[in-house]
Amino acid sequence: LAGIKPLKSGVNLLYLYNYLLTRKTHFESQATGSTFKAINGKIIENEVVPLPPLAEQKRIVDKLDRIMPLIDEYAKSYTHLAEIDSSFNDRMKKSILQYAMEGKLVPQDPSDQPASELLAEIQQEKMKLVKEKKIKKTKPLPAISEDEIPFEIPDSWEWVRLGDVTRILMGQAPKGDTVSSNKENGIEFHQGKTFFGPKVIQRSDKYTSQD
Repeated sequence: LAGIKPLKSGVNLLYLYNYLLTRKTHFESQATGSTFKAINGKIIENEVVPLPPLAEQKRIVDKLDRIMPLIDEYAKSYTHLAEIDSSFNDRMKKSILQYAMEGKLVPQDPSDQPASELLAEIQQEKMKLVKEKKIKKTKPLPAISEDEIPFEIPDSWEWVRLGDVTRILMGQAPKGDTVSSNKENGIEFHQGKTFFGPKVIQRSDKYTSQD
């Protein structure tokens, strides 16, 4: 479990979420462990990400928000075809997500700030946070090689490492004095995959915060 927090407003959170969905199989292949599968922070940090201009990130997210519910409705309307191809819905979503991340879902706008300038602003923000001691200074991540780039992106985009544009917050058990069974004053503590939905942590009303 890791928290991935974009640096300032340089990356649209839902754009990043949708891109990481396209890499689900890749991350699963890197996971190890017997009790539960996990990947270490270095693997996450070094993941390469296509970075469009910020305005285009929002256009992609808006377009996906309109398209994905239509796919769900389409799948429901054709449930009688499930025996023929039960994986149609998932494959269609993956195809559209991939199309979006290649810069083909929404038109390019030449007036957008190029991602290279956006990346420079993110790096300045990161240096500022380090200077203010809000985050720790980290070693520079390795340059992205041609072999790592999975597909072509528009000229105004940039390939970046996830660790260069986000803060990676690896899962940590809370200190004992921060967890309490008192629902009014305690901090709710979620442990185990039961609580985690597709996008957000589920409510745990029937459990105490120590459960």
